[in-house]
Amino acid sequence: MGPALTKLARKAGQKAGVEKRIIAVSRFSERGLAEELEPLGEYAQSCLGRERIFQYFSKKYDTPVLIYRLNYANDVSYGVLLELAKSVIEQKPLFVHDE
Repeated sequence: MGPALTKLARKAGQKAGVEKRIIAVSRFSERGLAEELEPLGEYAQSCLGRERIFQYFSKKYDTPVLIYRLNYANDVSYGVLLELAKSVIEQKPLFVHDE
């Protein structure tokens, strides 16, 4: 989750009166942003933990699983997530295929 999405999630939680811990992982190219969004590293560890849970139950119940990591920054103001959201809102079909 990038800085913009982190800030939106934090504000949403505050407005809803829900106390949640929002954690960001980013390259932090903007000065001071890393300090503003502390702590670092815990989100990545939680993702790894989630993957291990999926792998454990996949093996236990003989169910195939695919761990697919998106190794790029996500931000709500540009990129793949924005384009997918626009397509959904505009009710355009999404074409998914493997090559």
